[in-house]
Amino acid sequence: MFTSNVAQTFEVKKPEPTVKERLSCFDTQLTKLQARLEQSLSDARGRYNEDGSKTDRSYGKSKPSKNWRVVNKVYKADEQEQVEVFLQVGKPLVEVNGKLRTRLPAVQLVAWLEEQLANVETLKTADRSSGVGEWFALLAKAASKPTTDKSVWEYAEGTDLWNKVRDLSDEEVAANRAAKEAAGNAA
Repeated sequence: MFTSNVAQTFEVKKPEPTVKERLSCFDTQLTKLQARLEQSLSDARGRYNEDGSKTDRSYGKSKPSKNWRVVNKVYKADEQEQVEVFLQVGKPLVEVNGKLRTRLPAVQLVAWLEEQLANVETLKTADRSSGVGEWFALLAKAASKPTTDKSVWEYAEGTDLWNKVRDLSDEEVAANRAAKEAAGNAA
């Protein structure tokens, strides 16, 4: 048998697996919402100057952002673009001032996004039993529910986490899918 001092000295060993800390539904969705808003703010600053005019480095073709979109493209310098703004927690849109989507002049886009980021910051320190805290917790719980149809999940109120109860058998999975298809065809 051959031996190698180099291999013994410099052998790369797998690191010990670490236990991943799970964030609560509230914290997970709050972090995701903040990241989407920060990306949207970056996109807005990349497209518009302070006065709402397009920047020199603006995109030739408007690309979709996470929380806003251009609703009327302007090709003349004296016209003002309009944008549609919205918030999402998970996939569904969330009401802001009683509306799911709001049109704004492009000059107000950065201010709106900064205001929403400030609202998210207040949620970080807000009492979760307050009106806004409870409202966001319900949205976060629904958005965080696993969508896999191969397991049964249970929500743990104390930890604000979805925990797997058990895996479904192949027969149960097939029966659930057939029931969903039948319900979809009936509608």
